[in-house]
Amino acid sequence: MDAEAVACHIKQRFPNLPIIVLSAYSEMLERILWLVHEYVMKSELPERLAPIVEPAYRLAPRSNEQYQRSGAAA
Repeated sequence: MDAEAVACHIKQRFPNLPIIVLSAYSEMLERILWLVHEYVMKSELPERLAPIVEPAYRLAPRSNEQYQRSGAAA
């Protein structure tokens, strides 16, 4: 799957879960950017990723129950 397919799949199953895309590409298609919370180039890690993870974690649903029932890792 490419980034767009993965993001669509996650949004369908877990619509409130923030998605952070890591990519080697310097630009991401607009149709993918509207699906994700943040976009980070792999060359920017970890400087750019570290400040993104905590706010995304705060946005994530607090209950792991729905993820455990679906078979996703808690």
